[in-house]
Amino acid sequence: MALIKRAVKHHTPPKHPGSSARSVQAFWNLLEKGEYEKCWFVSAPTFKETQQQERWIQKLETERKPFGKAISRKTLSLEFIEPNVRFEQRILTEFENGKSAHESIICSRQPDGEWRIEDYQFQTPPQPESDPTNNTTTPDKGSTWFVSPLSSPKVREIVSHMTRKERAELNFMGALTGVWISVLSFGSFLIVRQTPDQWDALVFITAILLFFATLPLIWTMQRRLLCTTQWARQEGIDAQMIGKDTLKLFSLKHTKPVALITTLVVLGILIVWPQSVLWKIIRDVRSTVPAHTPRVLPEPNAPGIAFKFIKIHRAENKHWLAVYFERDKHPGYGIELTQALVPGPNDEAPNAFWRQNGLRKQWVGVKDQNILTWILPKELNEEEIQAGLRDLEQNAKRWSFLPEGAAPEFAHFRHRDGWEYVLWAHIKKEPKQGAPKLVPEPPTRTFTQEELDLPPVLEFLAWQDEWKEIQSDSVWHLDGSRIGDDQAKLNWLSAVPPAGMEVNAQNLDPEPRFLYMWFSHPAFDRASDSQVRLLNLEGNHIVSSDMNIAHGSSNANAKNGMQGWKYWTLSPGSFNQIPDHIDIELRYTVGPMEESQQLNPPFSGSISLAHGSMLGSVGQNYGEEAFISISVHQEGMRSKAFDIKAVTKNGAMRNRTGKSTSGFQGAETRMETHHFDVPLSEIETFIIGTRPYRTNIWRNVPLPKSIRQIKQSSVNMNPTNQ
Repeated sequence: MALIKRAVKHHTPPKHPGSSARSVQAFWNLLEKGEYEKCWFVSAPTFKETQQQERWIQKLETERKPFGKAISRKTLSLEFIEPNVRFEQRILTEFENGKSAHESIICSRQPDGEWRIEDYQFQTPPQPESDPTNNTTTPDKGSTWFVSPLSSPKVREIVSHMTRKERAELNFMGALTGVWISVLSFGSFLIVRQTPDQWDALVFITAILLFFATLPLIWTMQRRLLCTTQWARQEGIDAQMIGKDTLKLFSLKHTKPVALITTLVVLGILIVWPQSVLWKIIRDVRSTVPAHTPRVLPEPNAPGIAFKFIKIHRAENKHWLAVYFERDKHPGYGIELTQALVPGPNDEAPNAFWRQNGLRKQWVGVKDQNILTWILPKELNEEEIQAGLRDLEQNAKRWSFLPEGAAPEFAHFRHRDGWEYVLWAHIKKEPKQGAPKLVPEPPTRTFTQEELDLPPVLEFLAWQDEWKEIQSDSVWHLDGSRIGDDQAKLNWLSAVPPAGMEVNAQNLDPEPRFLYMWFSHPAFDRASDSQVRLLNLEGNHIVSSDMNIAHGSSNANAKNGMQGWKYWTLSPGSFNQIPDHIDIELRYTVGPMEESQQLNPPFSGSISLAHGSMLGSVGQNYGEEAFISISVHQEGMRSKAFDIKAVTKNGAMRNRTGKSTSGFQGAETRMETHHFDVPLSEIETFIIGTRPYRTNIWRNVPLPKSIRQIKQSSVNMNPTNQ
């Protein structure tokens, strides 16, 4: 610090007390005497590395010596590069020949504690030009704001002496570098928009690698340009100095900590902020791409489905999964889901699961929810399921178009015993149906509360295998008696045939035996909901696969005794494992709707329904039959069922003609689709409401092995009404 203060106060080289400033004092004294060779020897090692001795001496002999001795000095600037380690001082010196010049030094503390001159520059102030507009070849000293604060002092010195033409060339090179960085950034963005999602990371990693691979070339070109400037050539700076510490565009050695931190923060903002903006643009663009416009489109008239994978949903530790996707909305093609089983090397396989679910199929058409669902064998552990899910996601992301007739394999779930469970699908045409004919629906009868409270009647039972052989002679009443020649009841059975269940193709072992059941109630109609469970005498549910259940309904008419009917087919067990007695539970709905809401088509969007449920979609199928889909909250609707009625434009009230359900036990929601035999264009409004479930249980119902063995039994004819 004493060196700096005294250098500012005195116009002649100061005499610095203390051993730490001896070398600096010696440098100034020798400089004033014109002993330039000795000056070179007392300077810092860095000075000797960057200044060739002969060239430096020749330069001072030519430029400084003609000025003579200094008569006054005035400090122009004093800048600490590193506190108590390195500083830079610029001085305006008046010489005995009447001229002035700029002198600049950089002093640094050496490892032995001695201060030495690290750099010395002598420059004459620029002379005014006769034509101020024609100064492209004279030094254009001024601001160096566009030079990185991390660059070495020598680089900043060169830039400060560049002519206007040289500075324009440097600016042009900087502009080209900016264009290259912009091409990498926005080019990556454009490529990402046109490629599948799984390539995003590869595109951006490639862009980053290209950027860092070209940085050394860019820096070398800039340093070569600096070496070719007029002032650099005069100073003896050439290409051999490229890469050395004194000619670096980014040098931490000569950078203040504050400047380094500030530069890194600014660079971080300039890098992270544009990238975050680009990613937001990418997400916004992708989110606005319509479902019918996949990122890779097929040929305009190609038969098939444009497909885009969205995500996989699977509840924790559940053996079912759902694949969400987007597709085009062009009619004509759908996806039929199925599965396959590849046995292990010793014929290992989940036989029980396969018997129940092997032939399960799901049709997902253009008007259905874009969700593909499968059930997985419970023998698969979590690790095996996760491996299969990774296989599924990898496969589904590859597909952008599924042609007609294709059978894509979505995933292989490999069991530790060697067998594989394969999820696959068929791409098929949807059947084209004609527009439905409007058949007048009979007027709805109004029931009294007493009639609604009447319990349903379990009218008939029969074994399916005996029905096929002897028809109505196989039917028995709940009390164990046969129908005999009761013509009225024979007419009922003729008007309400059972719902058969065929499982021969499943090759089930043991083969289940199916039981026909007919239930009647005055208020039963096609809009009434019903569920049947078979229970053993301990109250446990006799499980029957959802695939091996059939049921139907019939409105009341003169042929069926003016009673509404629900008929069900379930299996209480295999042929040699039929229990002697069971309980039969029927849950059903009758009566007026509650919690009603109106919906006027056409409608797109979603609205909230009762008890946490949501409206899914409103439309019509290819047969021009209207439908409404509902996402049913299973817990909220445990004790109720949805019912929907359509009011046509001519004022007629029409019940639904059917209801299909998809989903899994234990899932939060299931999808219900209510169908109508009326075109959507003929419907004025839909009325959506709920009806509470009622429950009846017939206890200790005997199950004879054959109709031929049946005898009169004592059975509770008055079921429990809940």
